[in-house]
Amino acid sequence: GETQRPENRFLTPDAEVGALHQSEPITIEVEVEVASREERAATVYYDYLVDAGAGIGERYNARFTDPDHPELVPGRFLCVIDPNDDGIEALCDGLESSYRGPVVRVEHDDWDDLRSELRARMAVQVPVAMLTTSVPTTILALEVRERARNRPWVTYWIELLDQHLAPSVAPFCQVTHSGTLFENEEDFFWGLSSEISAAAAAQLGVSLDFSSHSEVAGQAAAIRECVASGASVITTTLVEPEVLLPAIEEALAADIPVVSFNSGVNAADEIGTVLHIALDDHEAGRIAGEEFNRRKIRGTALCVIHEPNNVGLHERCEGFEETYRGDVERWSAEDPAAARGELAARLDEGDIRATLTLSVHSAWDARIVNNRRAEPVPLAAFGFSVGLARGVLDG
Repeated sequence: GETQRPENRFLTPDAEVGALHQSEPITIEVEVEVASREERAATVYYDYLVDAGAGIGERYNARFTDPDHPELVPGRFLCVIDPNDDGIEALCDGLESSYRGPVVRVEHDDWDDLRSELRARMAVQVPVAMLTTSVPTTILALEVRERARNRPWVTYWIELLDQHLAPSVAPFCQVTHSGTLFENEEDFFWGLSSEISAAAAAQLGVSLDFSSHSEVAGQAAAIRECVASGASVITTTLVEPEVLLPAIEEALAADIPVVSFNSGVNAADEIGTVLHIALDDHEAGRIAGEEFNRRKIRGTALCVIHEPNNVGLHERCEGFEETYRGDVERWSAEDPAAARGELAARLDEGDIRATLTLSVHSAWDARIVNNRRAEPVPLAAFGFSVGLARGVLDG
């Protein structure tokens, strides 16, 4: 079938600071064995939350019970439910199962309504404690608590991932390409990606085999190794779709679902991956061009492609070319190890009026080159790091 893609992937350049940006849930039709794992995971996760909620109730029983009068029932306990987190109310189920006093659930789809109800309940009868089920509900509860006559105890719950998958025998395989930096260091983006994947696998309780490859032939070979090992799922980037296609076809023929991410959004349908998770590179480039126009940048802009074989980066430059009102030159270093010098030489030719980089590291190196120039050119970047953010703040 058609490759599915997350929706709502972009925040516009004029979005308010702090605006939430979340994708819609996606359901993937796969073999029964994988679906049964999901059902089992939901049960495990529910039980996990119930046990956690019951533990909180027992701790507050001990806190509020008077040894001299054990028959007295402790006061009200508010359980504040985050409406954006399906299933988190299981914490309240557990709290109700163990806490000796009354438990009142507070839940609204609208945050203002949730705040109003908390204020009303605090004004009528201040509870002895509150259990908040997320960071936003904790912040809201603390805000209301500050205005109360008596300040109740607040226990908060922070769950970094909202599912705890049951362990599987077959590994999850993640295969990526890897970027080459100007100084041949490890690519920050892929280093962070591998760390997040390892952390997620540990919290989800799954076995993860992760590998990255500077050559696409190595990436294709790794996919075939995943097939041979009987992987339950394979995720891969589509940096050069035509080269990876035969290996991916072998995985699909073995009934192994393949999820693609990062580069290759326009090739995912033809290849047949069940889901593609990525920035829409072409649209991202278009947005960059519109932002250049809004800032009244004119003349030739350099679109720096740090991975010349990456189809997604070329699509980003294509989108940039469509909307930017000046000329666009796609540029890649002939020798990645000497890219700073090559970039400096290109800028010294004098006809470049702005530079667009497509990764954190290439942006950082371009900034170093720019800072050494007598007349720096405007620099824009895809990606985020604290250093880049500070650079923007510094002008």
